[in-house]
Amino acid sequence: MFESSLEYLHCVNCNNKPLKLDVLKKEGSEIVEGFIVCKKCLIKYPIIKKVPILWSDFTSYLITRPSLGGLFLTRYAETQEVRSFIKKSLNKINKHVEDRYKIEKRWVEIYENSKNSSFYSFLKSYLQKLPKQKLVIEHGCSIGLITNYVSKFSEIVFGIDTSFSAILTAKKNQGKKTEYLVTDSIFHPFGSQLFDLVIGLNILDIIEPRDLLSVLSYQTKKNGFLVLSDPYDYKRGAPFVRKPITETNLRNHLRSLGFGIRFGTQKPSFLKWSLNLNRRAKLEYKSDVVIGKKLR
Repeated sequence: MFESSLEYLHCVNCNNKPLKLDVLKKEGSEIVEGFIVCKKCLIKYPIIKKVPILWSDFTSYLITRPSLGGLFLTRYAETQEVRSFIKKSLNKINKHVEDRYKIEKRWVEIYENSKNSSFYSFLKSYLQKLPKQKLVIEHGCSIGLITNYVSKFSEIVFGIDTSFSAILTAKKNQGKKTEYLVTDSIFHPFGSQLFDLVIGLNILDIIEPRDLLSVLSYQTKKNGFLVLSDPYDYKRGAPFVRKPITETNLRNHLRSLGFGIRFGTQKPSFLKWSLNLNRRAKLEYKSDVVIGKKLR
């Protein structure tokens, strides 16, 4: 984590700002390990392997990722202070649920094997049409294919995802203008911060769409842009979504939030998004792209 990123962050628990840094290990301008601490509610957010984990309850994050907690403790954490913090969080876990970390790690492998999908080339061609942006955020950034691309023509870019494994992979190609965080899109650490460009690719069918759109709309400044895509596959993975949204409903909902639909995305599109599951199996979606400009 770069120290300069702290000025954009709020406490996820109480929305307080500013926060303070407790730096335990540093390499150059980047913090390798330490804590982000809220001065008001005193909650601590760990920084592990240069990745800040901004979750209101670190134990609740580990409950669904027990094997990741073990990796934090035995392999990733380098200081006694952080190891002690992790151990205390793990000791609070008294129930066993499905280990989401193993699923997240598997998807990292799939996305890495699929990074040459034509979908990303099409998407980059859309992004090239946009004016140069100062402040950008991508929700559900995964391994950072688009976040790192956008950073080439933006001043500051944030990529957020709930998957530590994905964020760790994204950081391998991270530039100095890019910051990656493990956090939730709905309960995010950006408070009332507005962005020139907000991106959410293929996540409307895994996060409650209208709740997500409310957040993305709020974060988009007037005359800023919102870039969305989705295959509308509400049956993939766990049943996260209670109220699905269709391609037509999405455009109407964006208009009701004050967006104009731009760059020829007024009508639904069917961009091929190929996911290589392994060398003998492939999953192919037709993803819809929508670009909105915030008019009010």
